[in-house]
Amino acid sequence: MADPSQPHVPKRERARRLEAARALCRRKGVVLTAPRALVLEAAIGLGTHPTADEVHAAVHRKEPGIGRATVYRALEAFVAAGVFTKASHTGVAVRYDAIPARHHHLVCLRCDRIIDLFDGGLDGVAVPDVSGLGFSVTDIQVQLRGLCRACQTKEEEK
Repeated sequence: MADPSQPHVPKRERARRLEAARALCRRKGVVLTAPRALVLEAAIGLGTHPTADEVHAAVHRKEPGIGRATVYRALEAFVAAGVFTKASHTGVAVRYDAIPARHHHLVCLRCDRIIDLFDGGLDGVAVPDVSGLGFSVTDIQVQLRGLCRACQTKEEEK
């Protein structure tokens, strides 16, 4: 059954993302053990922004012997290597993003769906000088919050 919070990603695009992730793992020296390879495939196969529990459930269907801790460690190894990033917002489980290229997110406040947004204008947002606060900014990601189309439709039907 398809998860409505995970939009359908065409098979060709999933294959492209998987190969790109494998290539990035090779470049970054991330060894793709059998469990890690299953986690990588499951995370990308689920669509965009799955939680660790969703990835574990998908892996568990293929290989019941792989535990939740193994999935979490694999996901964190991918994040540490820059293969995945984390996308999250307050009060919601961390979601893993298999698109390492700079992009931003639209976050639905009702269903927690996260939608990728590629916008050159947002890429150029000026970072304020926060050095006086003892902080060093290494990246910027804009998160726009509101209601997705499905939740807007439900709201209008009430």
